[in-house]
Amino acid sequence: MILSQIQTKIKDAKTGEVKEITTGKFIGYIFKALEDGLAYPQMKIDYDFFNKPFKVQDVEWKTAKKRRKKVILTTAETLGLMSIPEINGFINGGGIAVQTAYSKPSKATGADADAVLPIKGHLNPAQGTESLKVLPIKVAITGTKVEGTGTIDEKTGKLLFQKTNRKVEKGFERFLPALEAKPRKVATAAAGAAVAQTYTTQRNKNAAAFAAAFNARRA
Repeated sequence: MILSQIQTKIKDAKTGEVKEITTGKFIGYIFKALEDGLAYPQMKIDYDFFNKPFKVQDVEWKTAKKRRKKVILTTAETLGLMSIPEINGFINGGGIAVQTAYSKPSKATGADADAVLPIKGHLNPAQGTESLKVLPIKVAITGTKVEGTGTIDEKTGKLLFQKTNRKVEKGFERFLPALEAKPRKVATAAAGAAVAQTYTTQRNKNAAAFAAAFNARRA
């Protein structure tokens, strides 16, 4: 699993003591090709990646030409790969079984709404895998909150919109565009999708729905 990790300084309301806490968010997965010719998707990563991980644009399907090649995928790309009929929402590689879980489709609103997938999801442990914690964790992005930035919410007293200085770690350079400034808006195609229930040995309709939306964003 791939983690984005942020360090933040907070002040204890009772003691006044300033503490540094670390928070993390999983942003993707690392796959290892068990045979030559593994096809996998790569989408465009941009400034909105952290806020809109299911904003999918310009998808290209590439091929792992060498066996045991490691492939870095975002969460959306992972679900896109697992949605193809050959995988059908279920993987049991290296003795660790996982399956996809999908949300109900909903239309995104606001800027870039057409680029955000109408159906989202995540991975769950399956068939004897007790927890995804058995997967190794790699930190791809580190960051610190910038003191003196942000605004205080008058009702809650919480600090909002504080700026974050982020750094991409070696080996995860494909995430560098996520640190760039907002570019000009790029028009993309929209796709509707239907959703069904859970994993079966037949074609997983949840996976089919995700595949329909994901593949509509091909470059």
